[in-house]
Amino acid sequence: PRHGFLAAETYFGNKPHEVRTQAYLDTLASYCFISERLFKELQQADPKGLSWQYTTTAFNYSVAVGQQVHTAPVIKARFSIDGFQSSIDFGVAPLETFDCILGATFCHKHLTALDWQNHRMVLRNNHGTKFTVYGDHQFIASRKLDLIVPRSEARKAVKKLGCLLLMIQPVDKTPELISEDSNFGSMHS
Repeated sequence: PRHGFLAAETYFGNKPHEVRTQAYLDTLASYCFISERLFKELQQADPKGLSWQYTTTAFNYSVAVGQQVHTAPVIKARFSIDGFQSSIDFGVAPLETFDCILGATFCHKHLTALDWQNHRMVLRNNHGTKFTVYGDHQFIASRKLDLIVPRSEARKAVKKLGCLLLMIQPVDKTPELISEDSNFGSMHS
């Protein structure tokens, strides 16, 4: 029952060579992703890999209502949002709209409160400190809902029965994250 999207200014890497982008919170995505473009930018800013490392894992994923299965190599990268800092695993994927998606793995570990209507989330770091992050309403307002499905899969998506129900979000004033819904570990997309 989300009313909108939440995106916030995010930095990857170390000062003075940080890479600036927008992180998009997506509670329906099973994993966290960064775009191939952002990863290349991070590699150029930090060629020694002090703020990121390759892992030995990869995972398969598909997007929204897409049929195609992709494989994403996984990196561990350090990033910050409004004072909150963490190092988490990101799948490197050919994202077209957002350079960084924070999915259910991030939400399960760090998200304690979510208020879509006021573009606000509360994050808890590994030490238990809470940070209130306000989303960038202007950034999200400039995006279109159809950009969630990659152009390469859009034709297949609109032919699927019920796809419009997946693409339309009802207006609901109740907060999305309530105690019984906070177990992101059991969510899959």
